[in-house]
Amino acid sequence: MENPRLCAWLSGLLFPPDFKIIDRVPWHRRYEAERTWTLRLRQRYDLFNVSDGAAPVRRPPLTPEHRAKISLAKRRARDELLRAAA
Repeated sequence: MENPRLCAWLSGLLFPPDFKIIDRVPWHRRYEAERTWTLRLRQRYDLFNVSDGAAPVRRPPLTPEHRAKISLAKRRARDELLRAAA
């Protein structure tokens, strides 16, 4: 299945990500599984995920403060990757 937004995001990354299949679930459980894994991984790592899963949920727009925090986290992660690659 082609996802133009995902493809555009991946092609814009500084370094290609490593992929690993961590779970296989029936199609109807996909959102539940994503929420479970996002919450589980968030306990160990700093994730960029804005939400706990991919289920389409109407949310209020992000505040400028929240956008600034996301931007800062992305800059720090990019800088860390650049330092590690140097």
